[in-house]
Amino acid sequence: MSTAVSTDSVDPIQEQYLTENCIQVDRNDGIIGPVSKRECHMNPLLHRAFSVFIFDKERRMLLQKRSSTKITFPLVWTNSCCSHPLFGIEQNGVDGVKIAAKRKLLHELGIDTVNVGDMEVMGRFIYLARSDSIWVEHELDYAIIVTNFDATFKPNPEEVSEVRFVTPDELSEMFIGGKELFSPWFSLFYKFHWLKTWWEKLDDLKSVRESDDMHSIWSRGNTIFAFTLTVLSAVTLMAFLTSMFAVKSVKVEISAANPRIRSMSDYTNEEGKSDLAMVSLNIHADMSPIFNWNVKQLFIFLVAEYSTMKNVINQVVLWDKIVKRPDSQVILEESIHPKYYFLDDGSNLLSHQNVTLILKWNIVPNAGRLEDSQGDGQFILKFPSNYVSGRF
Repeated sequence: MSTAVSTDSVDPIQEQYLTENCIQVDRNDGIIGPVSKRECHMNPLLHRAFSVFIFDKERRMLLQKRSSTKITFPLVWTNSCCSHPLFGIEQNGVDGVKIAAKRKLLHELGIDTVNVGDMEVMGRFIYLARSDSIWVEHELDYAIIVTNFDATFKPNPEEVSEVRFVTPDELSEMFIGGKELFSPWFSLFYKFHWLKTWWEKLDDLKSVRESDDMHSIWSRGNTIFAFTLTVLSAVTLMAFLTSMFAVKSVKVEISAANPRIRSMSDYTNEEGKSDLAMVSLNIHADMSPIFNWNVKQLFIFLVAEYSTMKNVINQVVLWDKIVKRPDSQVILEESIHPKYYFLDDGSNLLSHQNVTLILKWNIVPNAGRLEDSQGDGQFILKFPSNYVSGRF
């Protein structure tokens, strides 16, 4: 993202700034003491900083492109002005940061018309970003907004290579286009929507000003994670309530005709034979009432249930179908043969007069548990007392 900078090749003017004393702080913004700009940018020492966002009367934001001589992140676009309050003269909390911002606005952009009373501090944010193999930024950054700017400015070429005013759409195009590089701190303000929120509320900044809590990419991540859990909990509750009160069964019409049975040799059971049945099926059902917001699809299957001397209940699946939300939710199957073999171990189907055909389904939800249901309507199938020979 940026060109590696040797400590021997630092611009002479930028070299002078490296002797300035920044304010080293802990993660709660408690002052630890002075630390040179060189030391805190060669080691990831957390230090106090600020980022100024200037908006003109047309609600456009002033961007600057950092000069090629900057030791960290040269030639990248960023907010209007970024720098550090100095230890001793500018270490008095918010007031010190505002005084430092006024000093740097004059130094970087030649702006002398913005006073500390024109500045609104929106919050404090922590980030860590490496520029190259030598230089690194680890800052507790005060975000400052200035609105209704209407004055001339003269960028300092040692600090700024280019400036421009942008609208929200123009800034989005710069990010989406991928041709422009942005500073990591400005990218965080943009991508986590802090900037968007402030931009929309320039006339009422106090309503969106952050609390005194510290913000970082991790705290923002925790907030998003907590919000996600809340949403998931709400969805789960809605899924539960939907499952409790939603329609699960509908009227179905099932009929069967021309039942036939063949006796087949089968040496896997004690009798040495099995009954293979064939029947012509008709299935009519409108499944649309079941498709509420939480139903993804239905797995529908036709079951033949009957009793024998060995088993109180036998179940054989004859046909199935998956119905998804975009599909036609009306089932209209006429004169179809079973999709799967209707096979009974032994000779239990011959003369059986009470084989019940039932249409059942599994309700597959978007969220929540899988539920089983069946249709309102059955058909009693009666098999003949004689086997057929040859093919069905």
